[in-house]
Amino acid sequence: MRKILFFIGLITLISANIITAQDSEQNLYPIRQNGKFGYINQEGEVVIQPQFDRAYYFSDDLARIKVEDHFGYINKKGKVVIDPVYTEARNFSSGLAAVRINEKWGYLDPEGNMAIKPRFLKVRSFREGLASVQVSNHVLLFFYDKRWGFINKQGEFVIEPKYMNAVNFSDGIASVVIRKRVLLLPAIRKWICINTQGDTLFNGKEFYSIHRFKNGRAFAKKDDQQGFVSTTGEFVIDTSPYQLSYSFSENRARFRKNNLWGYIDTDGEIVVEEQFTAARDFEEGLAPVKISGKWGYIDPSGQVVIPAQFAIAHHFRDGLARVKKGSNSGYINKKGELVWINK
Repeated sequence: MRKILFFIGLITLISANIITAQDSEQNLYPIRQNGKFGYINQEGEVVIQPQFDRAYYFSDDLARIKVEDHFGYINKKGKVVIDPVYTEARNFSSGLAAVRINEKWGYLDPEGNMAIKPRFLKVRSFREGLASVQVSNHVLLFFYDKRWGFINKQGEFVIEPKYMNAVNFSDGIASVVIRKRVLLLPAIRKWICINTQGDTLFNGKEFYSIHRFKNGRAFAKKDDQQGFVSTTGEFVIDTSPYQLSYSFSENRARFRKNNLWGYIDTDGEIVVEEQFTAARDFEEGLAPVKISGKWGYIDPSGQVVIPAQFAIAHHFRDGLARVKKGSNSGYINKKGELVWINK
């Protein structure tokens, strides 16, 4: 009898673990119905009834929700696991979420514990183990100097707050702003790059501006140069022939020429000729593009795989993309099939 009870208990435990794992693995997507937000699964079935004033995508198995004027978090069963008591909140990233209480920001862990106490003026999410934060340094009696630095997950500064601005790490490199003064002239701001130890890279090369590195490239401007630099700090792609260019995503970067959009690869070669009236970045192998007033999707070679038919089209995320067709919004899969629509 004891053996039978033992095996029944074991089977129950295994089944519970399987169900928990399935809950964790299924992708959920925010929807809006009758002014309230809930969630559907990948098949378009409503699994969390609309009940929130705002809802966002899941990250680290938790989703940010808004109830009246405050933010909290739910799990994939729709249970509120962190009460909506925060003035502002961000998605979880690397196991921590930035939240604001009154005028100061800190970070929560997934259990709702304040892992890093609120003491920052501004914050960014953790990337590659570090987060850029802004603090106020008391310089003179009535003067406070606001500077950016980088903290670890214990809330300790590993790169002291001494920069005018700082962008999070990507590919092991962060862009930061320093203030330079030449003789008696007004101070000017310049961008430089640092590594995770805070060491200045590229022999101190200064830029007028430089974006985050993605796919080993970062868009930058310096003197009369404009284009993408590599992780050595050297300009490897000249974008001066183009009106606009953006960061890389999935080894493609948008550019605009003669008011039409196309894409280049990480060598600077045009792989999709300029032909679209509007275009967005690639995500999950597809990019939204606008053709004759409607949005569709192309693959990295420029082939239209979902015909242009939407008034609005967003990136794919976990296999689905939000679109609007006529007055109705919903989600499509990568075959262009509508899986859910809000009529």
